[in-house]
Amino acid sequence: MPPKLTVSEQRNSFLLVVLTLLQGTAPENITMLHFLQTILDASTLSPHGYCLTWRPELIWLHVVSDTIIAIAYFSIPFALAIFVSKRQDVEFGWVFWAFAIFIMACGTTHVFSIWTLWIPDYGIEGGLKAITAIASIVTGRYQTPPNFVRPT
Repeated sequence: MPPKLTVSEQRNSFLLVVLTLLQGTAPENITMLHFLQTILDASTLSPHGYCLTWRPELIWLHVVSDTIIAIAYFSIPFALAIFVSKRQDVEFGWVFWAFAIFIMACGTTHVFSIWTLWIPDYGIEGGLKAITAIASIVTGRYQTPPNFVRPT
Protein backbone atom coordinates (compact mmCIF):
# COMPACT_ATOMS: atom_id res chain seq x y z
CA MET A 1 0.00 0.00 0.00
CA PRO A 2 1.51 3.35 -1.04
CA PRO A 3 1.98 5.95 1.67
CA LYS A 4 -0.79 8.53 1.82
CA LEU A 5 0.55 11.83 0.57
CA THR A 6 -1.08 15.21 0.80
CA VAL A 7 -1.81 17.08 -2.42
CA SER A 8 1.21 19.29 -1.73
CA GLU A 9 3.45 16.24 -1.19
CA GLN A 10 2.13 14.66 -4.40
CA ARG A 11 2.78 17.87 -6.33
CA ASN A 12 6.32 18.10 -4.90
CA SER A 13 6.93 14.43 -5.69
CA PHE A 14 5.71 14.93 -9.26
CA LEU A 15 7.91 18.01 -9.70
CA LEU A 16 10.88 16.05 -8.36
CA VAL A 17 10.23 13.31 -10.92
CA VAL A 18 9.97 15.88 -13.74
CA LEU A 19 13.22 17.54 -12.65
CA THR A 20 14.85 14.13 -12.43
CA LEU A 21 13.81 13.31 -15.97
CA LEU A 22 15.05 16.68 -17.24
CA GLN A 23 18.41 16.28 -15.48
CA GLY A 24 18.82 12.66 -16.49
CA THR A 25 19.81 11.63 -12.97
CA ALA A 26 17.75 10.20 -10.15
CA PRO A 27 18.11 11.21 -6.52
CA GLU A 28 18.67 8.21 -4.27
CA ASN A 29 15.29 8.58 -2.53
CA ILE A 30 13.31 8.20 -5.79
CA THR A 31 12.66 4.65 -6.86
CA MET A 32 10.55 3.31 -9.68
CA LEU A 33 8.26 1.74 -7.09
CA HIS A 34 7.75 5.12 -5.38
CA PHE A 35 7.09 6.76 -8.73
CA LEU A 36 4.48 4.13 -9.66
CA GLN A 37 2.86 4.34 -6.23
CA THR A 38 2.59 8.10 -6.57
CA ILE A 39 1.18 7.94 -10.10
CA LEU A 40 -1.30 5.16 -9.32
CA ASP A 41 -2.54 6.55 -6.00
CA ALA A 42 -6.04 7.84 -6.66
CA SER A 43 -7.01 8.34 -3.02
CA THR A 44 -6.94 12.15 -3.23
CA LEU A 45 -8.44 12.42 -6.72
CA SER A 46 -12.02 12.89 -7.80
CA PRO A 47 -13.65 11.14 -10.74
CA HIS A 48 -14.08 13.18 -13.90
CA GLY A 49 -17.85 13.20 -13.37
CA TYR A 50 -17.25 15.46 -10.38
CA CYS A 51 -15.69 18.06 -12.72
CA LEU A 52 -18.83 17.81 -14.83
CA THR A 53 -20.86 18.39 -11.65
CA TRP A 54 -22.55 15.04 -12.31
CA ARG A 55 -24.84 16.72 -14.84
CA PRO A 56 -26.56 13.77 -16.55
CA GLU A 57 -26.60 15.40 -19.98
CA LEU A 58 -22.82 15.93 -19.87
CA ILE A 59 -22.12 12.50 -18.42
CA TRP A 60 -24.22 10.79 -21.11
CA LEU A 61 -22.74 12.97 -23.85
CA HIS A 62 -19.27 11.73 -22.87
CA VAL A 63 -20.33 8.12 -22.37
CA VAL A 64 -22.21 7.84 -25.66
CA SER A 65 -19.57 9.72 -27.68
CA ASP A 66 -16.64 7.77 -26.24
CA THR A 67 -18.53 4.48 -26.69
CA ILE A 68 -19.24 5.17 -30.36
CA ILE A 69 -15.68 6.31 -30.98
CA ALA A 70 -14.29 3.20 -29.21
CA ILE A 71 -16.54 0.87 -31.24
CA ALA A 72 -15.34 2.54 -34.44
CA TYR A 73 -11.72 2.32 -33.34
CA PHE A 74 -12.09 -1.36 -32.42
CA SER A 75 -13.83 -2.27 -35.68
CA ILE A 76 -11.14 -0.76 -37.95
CA PRO A 77 -8.29 -3.08 -36.80
CA PHE A 78 -10.51 -6.13 -37.31
CA ALA A 79 -11.22 -5.02 -40.87
CA LEU A 80 -7.50 -4.44 -41.46
CA ALA A 81 -6.63 -7.85 -39.97
CA ILE A 82 -9.14 -9.62 -42.20
CA PHE A 83 -7.87 -7.74 -45.24
CA VAL A 84 -4.19 -8.55 -44.57
CA SER A 85 -4.94 -12.19 -43.68
CA LYS A 86 -6.98 -12.82 -46.84
CA ARG A 87 -4.71 -11.00 -49.27
CA GLN A 88 -1.35 -12.67 -49.80
CA ASP A 89 -0.32 -10.03 -52.36
CA VAL A 90 -0.10 -7.21 -49.79
CA GLU A 91 3.57 -6.25 -49.80
CA PHE A 92 3.69 -4.14 -46.68
CA GLY A 93 1.35 -6.08 -44.40
CA TRP A 94 3.26 -4.90 -41.35
CA VAL A 95 2.00 -1.38 -42.06
CA PHE A 96 -1.57 -2.58 -41.56
CA TRP A 97 -0.61 -4.37 -38.33
CA ALA A 98 1.14 -1.23 -37.03
CA PHE A 99 -1.98 0.82 -37.76
CA ALA A 100 -4.15 -1.85 -36.14
CA ILE A 101 -2.13 -1.71 -32.90
CA PHE A 102 -2.18 2.09 -32.88
CA ILE A 103 -5.92 2.26 -33.56
CA MET A 104 -6.70 -0.33 -30.86
CA ALA A 105 -4.68 1.74 -28.39
CA CYS A 106 -6.69 4.83 -29.36
CA GLY A 107 -9.94 2.97 -28.76
CA THR A 108 -8.73 1.81 -25.36
CA THR A 109 -8.11 5.41 -24.26
CA HIS A 110 -11.74 6.24 -25.06
CA VAL A 111 -12.98 3.27 -23.03
CA PHE A 112 -10.86 4.43 -20.13
CA SER A 113 -12.26 7.96 -20.46
CA ILE A 114 -15.64 6.43 -19.67
CA TRP A 115 -14.15 4.55 -16.71
CA THR A 116 -12.63 7.70 -15.20
CA LEU A 117 -15.99 9.44 -15.20
CA TRP A 118 -16.73 7.32 -12.11
CA ILE A 119 -13.35 5.92 -10.97
CA PRO A 120 -10.37 8.34 -10.73
CA ASP A 121 -7.70 5.98 -12.10
CA TYR A 122 -5.86 8.76 -13.89
CA GLY A 123 -2.45 7.10 -13.50
CA ILE A 124 -3.63 4.07 -15.45
CA GLU A 125 -5.33 6.33 -17.99
CA GLY A 126 -2.06 8.24 -18.42
CA GLY A 127 -0.19 4.97 -18.86
CA LEU A 128 -2.59 3.92 -21.60
CA LYS A 129 -2.12 7.28 -23.29
CA ALA A 130 1.67 6.82 -23.07
CA ILE A 131 1.35 3.41 -24.75
CA THR A 132 -0.83 5.02 -27.43
CA ALA A 133 1.77 7.76 -27.91
CA ILE A 134 4.54 5.19 -28.36
CA ALA A 135 2.41 3.21 -30.82
CA SER A 136 1.69 6.38 -32.79
CA ILE A 137 5.37 7.37 -32.94
CA VAL A 138 6.44 3.89 -34.05
CA THR A 139 3.63 3.69 -36.62
CA GLY A 140 4.34 7.20 -37.93
CA ARG A 141 8.08 6.60 -38.10
CA TYR A 142 7.69 3.61 -40.38
CA GLN A 143 5.23 5.28 -42.72
CA THR A 144 7.92 7.42 -44.33
CA PRO A 145 8.74 6.80 -48.01
CA PRO A 146 12.16 5.11 -47.58
CA ASN A 147 10.41 2.29 -45.72
CA PHE A 148 8.23 1.60 -48.73
CA VAL A 149 10.97 1.42 -51.33
CA ARG A 150 11.31 -2.03 -52.91
CA PRO A 151 14.74 -3.58 -52.65
CA THR A 152 16.41 -3.73 -56.08
